[in-house]
Amino acid sequence: MYDFYLNKMLLPIAPEKLELKIKNQNKTMNLINEGEINLIKTPRIDRGVF
Repeated sequence: MYDFYLNKMLLPIAPEKLELKIKNQNKTMNLINEGEINLIKTPRIDRGVF
């Protein structure tokens, strides 16, 4: 059994499914004679859909 909280409120029944969208803020840069590198940034989480 799982406890499911939504904004600090415990729901009596956990949803069957929870989807989260994570907005990727990473960037790719091309280096001269070296190829590509990824600049990793902290992800943002959008509101989930259940």
